[in-house]
Amino acid sequence: MADSKQKDVIDAILAALSGITGVGKVTQDEETWARAGSNLEDLPLLFVNAQKPYNARAYFPHPTADDMEAVFDIRIHGQVMSEFGSDKRADVDAVRKAIETTLDTNSTLQGLVLDIVQISGTIDIGSSENMGFFLDQYQATYEYNHASP
Repeated sequence: MADSKQKDVIDAILAALSGITGVGKVTQDEETWARAGSNLEDLPLLFVNAQKPYNARAYFPHPTADDMEAVFDIRIHGQVMSEFGSDKRADVDAVRKAIETTLDTNSTLQGLVLDIVQISGTIDIGSSENMGFFLDQYQATYEYNHASP
């Protein structure tokens, strides 16, 4: 179960990714991801999978100020149509670059996290004809108060 600060960070990530020009749909719903490609209006489709926080670190306890630091991984799976002549066509590298730029520059995220860094990236996972897939993994670090995670 995500703590409330992590939920705020995840919500901000979803909102930021939804604002990328050309992205059809951003979801955390596994069923939507499983049906990826069945609805072309969803493409490019981004599936965001946030992991549980780990590597929590305590500072000196404080009743109200942020005194804990936590890290969690965010996996962003993507599917894009690579077919020429389609109005839903997108370049995998361009979508991945837009995601990276958005996570680096979004002012709402900057106010919630200490940093978000990409730790891995893979393209053409399980490629099928006219479709491109990718998986980028990021790590987010944020602070919260131990009394109200």
